[in-house]
Amino acid sequence: MEKRIKVMKRHALLNNSPELKDLMKDPSDCNNYNGSAGPLHSAAMNDSFDAAKLLLDNGLGIDAVSPQGTTPLHVAARHNSEAVAELLIRCGANRMALDASAKTPLMLAAELGHSSIVELLLRQDPFGAVSLELRDSVGNAALHLAAAGDHAEVANLLVSWKANLLALNDDGETAVNVAERCGSRRVLEVLVPRMPGSGHSLPADKQSDCSAMDLALVVLQNRIQDLREAELDQLAERTADGKTLLHWAVVRDSIDCVEARADDLDATGAAPLHYAALNCADRCCAVLIDSGVDVNRRETTLGLTPLMMAVDVDAVATARRLLGTGRLRLDLADRDGETALMHAARRSNEELTRLLLPAVGADAKLLAQKNSSGLSAIEISHLLGHRAVSELLEPYRPSLDVYPRRNPKNGYCLIINQIYRSNDLDNIRRGSEQDVKRIYQLFQTDLHFRVHERPDLDSEGMIAEMRKIANSGVLADIDYFVCFILAHGHGDAVQGTDGKLVELRDIALQVDAEHCPDLVGKPKVFFIQACRTRGDTGMQYFQSKPEPEDNAKKAPLKISKYIDFLFGFSTWEDCLSYRSIYRGSLYIQKLCDVIEENYDKMDLLKMMTHVCREVGSTPVPGKGSTCYMVPNIKSSLQKDFRF
Repeated sequence: MEKRIKVMKRHALLNNSPELKDLMKDPSDCNNYNGSAGPLHSAAMNDSFDAAKLLLDNGLGIDAVSPQGTTPLHVAARHNSEAVAELLIRCGANRMALDASAKTPLMLAAELGHSSIVELLLRQDPFGAVSLELRDSVGNAALHLAAAGDHAEVANLLVSWKANLLALNDDGETAVNVAERCGSRRVLEVLVPRMPGSGHSLPADKQSDCSAMDLALVVLQNRIQDLREAELDQLAERTADGKTLLHWAVVRDSIDCVEARADDLDATGAAPLHYAALNCADRCCAVLIDSGVDVNRRETTLGLTPLMMAVDVDAVATARRLLGTGRLRLDLADRDGETALMHAARRSNEELTRLLLPAVGADAKLLAQKNSSGLSAIEISHLLGHRAVSELLEPYRPSLDVYPRRNPKNGYCLIINQIYRSNDLDNIRRGSEQDVKRIYQLFQTDLHFRVHERPDLDSEGMIAEMRKIANSGVLADIDYFVCFILAHGHGDAVQGTDGKLVELRDIALQVDAEHCPDLVGKPKVFFIQACRTRGDTGMQYFQSKPEPEDNAKKAPLKISKYIDFLFGFSTWEDCLSYRSIYRGSLYIQKLCDVIEENYDKMDLLKMMTHVCREVGSTPVPGKGSTCYMVPNIKSSLQKDFRF
């Protein structure tokens, strides 16, 4: 077996998929590496996409760990294997895994200057701030590692994703300190202008390598107090990055001549007021505000207003002065859709949250405003565990909230598709494959859900499959759970391949609050395409567990007892449900059409009303006449469900 693993590793490294496929007779053995890295690590080393996909499709551990503590994603990050890295992330690889040096894949990519991998990891993680705050065994964050290697492009990416410029490693150094120690001049040009209280000047022995910005700072430190109106022309001269000496005068909080050119913009669209806010230059801030400058101007790099910058550096006095103008627009958002209040919530700044609330609290729309990830300020504070800020915001929560979706890809869709019956192989549910195809197209391609189909389960198997998913841990990072059941049935029950009926209540029970803590407070939606006719059909019920003695008869389905559930039935009780063998079922097709057209404009319950109208107004063939079917909805959702 050890020899086979070695051969597999060689073929994986060379991307020889046909040869590798022949060796995959028993994939379970391939996860036993005997103290070495596995085939998936080898594929990641050489960006062997086809080999990596084949290995993952055959069940190799996506987060398998080598003796050095590296996962395949670590290897892909180290070797700049972009295609394999994207595949691993898409398949659910752990982006927060730590190697023996406590480095994440992001840290390795930053350390080696692999900007495309860094961007990929950050783009796939809208809460990159969490991964950016992680430290290795000596306290270095990703930005420290990029600074040490003078990887300016990586540093710029990390800062644009709001890496903490003031974070200290175990030696008490910021990323700028690391860059200065390592002589990383390009990184210094990226970081220094963005540092709060930036007043850096290089030592005399390094001034020959200074950028224009560095020289401007040195000049200001030596001459700013001597600048008078006679020298105003010098304030118009710009450094290489578009900054005038006035911008740097503000950095030093020197109020002389500030009013003269208060609307000058640097290359990033930042005005002197931005610099005053970022550098806590309160005296300059007062002069600029009194001169009537635009207090709502957004710089062009991150879309930040002076107030957002003040919040980001805890400049309480500056923020209070800006709020006192009465001219602020608190609905303005940065490039990530975040308002000043969201900045305060993200940084757990209790004092600034208290300061902003009186101005924001009167407008429910501002409190309900969402960022590009669909989160409001209170949802951000809850997600990041900032209890003090959450308690401040809670009384202002809108009366009707929305189920939070932290990540557009945090949805899980299960399809139970009953095509055959074991005792009646001729009775095939033809057309069901068209429904499955349509569900995949909508939920996987358009809505970015993880979609899994489980065909032809018997009565016990349906409950077992649901229980398996609930206990597997796969739902831990899921925000929305959707299950389609395509089967025969009647009443509130669906039929397994063994001909027995299972009450929908017994299936849903496996993912309720008691049995699946991962889905507590999250919406659980079931769409059932099945007939609901009652009568003597000769079918038997499958009981998942004994009924209590005082409940000898099967109680009717009571959705209201299940919090955060929605059940969408294709038809009303005691009615048939129409399915075309060529086009699929009317209900599933119309449901997907309505969601596809309206998911970015309506909540689910409103869309279900549209589904009822669309299905109910479409004639279907009946026995000797035209018929109509009407879907049925039962809901105990506590908030709006928005895709």
